[in-house]
Amino acid sequence: MRYSRRTWKLAEGLIAERLKPRFDGDDVVQSVFRTFLRHSREGEFRVGPAESLWKLLSAIARNKISERVAFHAAQCRAVGREQSLGSNDGDSKSGELLAAIQPRVEDALALVEEVTATLAAFDSWARQVFEHCLGGNSTSEIAELMGCSRWSVRRTLDAIGVAIEARRSAFPG
Repeated sequence: MRYSRRTWKLAEGLIAERLKPRFDGDDVVQSVFRTFLRHSREGEFRVGPAESLWKLLSAIARNKISERVAFHAAQCRAVGREQSLGSNDGDSKSGELLAAIQPRVEDALALVEEVTATLAAFDSWARQVFEHCLGGNSTSEIAELMGCSRWSVRRTLDAIGVAIEARRSAFPG
């Protein structure tokens, strides 16, 4: 626990704010410990005192962050290329696009029925997570609101997505 908290603080301090919507300290901690445990299991790491363990973990964390920054800075996914559909920069095309994709009332009602039927199989906690997601909250915000990890939120939303897709696939057309 002590090392995960220190690793998280290190990562949060090194990750630029503009990249945090893409990955944050939680992501780095998971990756660092997965790597550490895999290499330890294979006998590649021999760690002595606690000080050397922290040096190793912090080095892994710095490498993970450097890799992720390079990945997200690649031309095809550069953060600077992102554009918001809801921007208020006088671009009326985004508003026209959103208006053009508005569903018909019948389609919206069918979607609500399908989602409601799918969510009936989940507990109230999972339904709350989904409601927060529909409310526009990020995974990190939902985790904070629900008092859990981002990974728990992601797993829950993934499970709901799989259930919705399975239901949709069962009724083609």
